[in-house]
Amino acid sequence: PAAPAVPAAASPPAAAASAQSPAAPPASLPPGPLDARQVLDTALRAGASATLVAQASPSDPGMLQWTLVAPTTGGQWVGGPELAIDNATDALASATRAIEQAPMAQYDCHIAGVSDLASLVDVLAAVRVSPGVTEVAISDIHGDELTLHLAARGSASQLERVLASGRLQPTGPGTGAELDYRYVAGP
Repeated sequence: PAAPAVPAAASPPAAAASAQSPAAPPASLPPGPLDARQVLDTALRAGASATLVAQASPSDPGMLQWTLVAPTTGGQWVGGPELAIDNATDALASATRAIEQAPMAQYDCHIAGVSDLASLVDVLAAVRVSPGVTEVAISDIHGDELTLHLAARGSASQLERVLASGRLQPTGPGTGAELDYRYVAGP
C-alpha cells in the first residue's frame, strides 16, 4: 500500500540544514551540541516546520550523526543521508498519523505582546502552520493582547507544546481549553 500523505506543515526536509524553499539560504546554527528549541526556532524563522541536521558523529568522526527536530517528533541516526531521510520521513509520517487520530477540540489562545501589524502577521502565520491546528479565528484584540479561537486535534498540553517557540512563549500552564502566551518580537 502507498504511504500516507504528509501535510505540508509536517513534510520532511530534503536537505541537511533545514526544510525550506530551494531559494532560501541554509539556516545557520552555532557549532557544538544541538539545543533542540534553538534549532526548531531557527527552522521556524526560515519558514520550515522541522529540521534535519547533520554533524560529525562524536564516536566516529568519519560518520554523520543526523538529528531530526520537529514540534511533534524527533530522532537521531548515524549513517548516510538516505538513512536519515528515510527515518525522518517515517518519524514525521507517524507523528502526522497520531495527530490525525486525536480528537478535535476547541481552544481559546490569549497572546500578549502583539503590538503591531507585523507581530499579528507573525503570530497568525506561526499558529496556522502548527501541526494539528485546523482552524484559526481572531476572536478579540484588546491593546496588545490577541485572542484566537482555534480548532485543533489533540489535548491542551499537546497543543501548548506545538505552539511554543522562541517567539511564542507560554506564560503558564494552560487551563482546560484556555492557553496563554507572550509574543516576543525577533530581529
